[in-house]
Amino acid sequence: MSDKHDSDAHKAINQLLVEMTRESSEEVAKAADFRHIKVGDIVYRRFIGKTEPMKVTAVDDSLITAGLGWQFERNTGFEYDEDCRSGSKFGIIISQLVPSPEEAKNAPQP
Repeated sequence: MSDKHDSDAHKAINQLLVEMTRESSEEVAKAADFRHIKVGDIVYRRFIGKTEPMKVTAVDDSLITAGLGWQFERNTGFEYDEDCRSGSKFGIIISQLVPSPEEAKNAPQP
């Protein structure tokens, strides 16, 4: 698959998730600090009631990139996607990182 196809598919999936999030009942997502994360670490993404491990592939001052290119805010763990307007600055949280699989089971659903 080409990078453009992957990017288009990622955008389409995230847009669908944004719509599903808007239609579902609102729950409060709990922010956590992930500024200690470094490349190669395993992080845990909470998404639609499930937790999946992801390997961190890049970090910068504000974002963590993991898995298939998902980006998360380092200071909150919330998924960040400019195209789908997801992240704390937009007020919509599609998914979030949780500190451990145990905490993921008890984390509020975004």
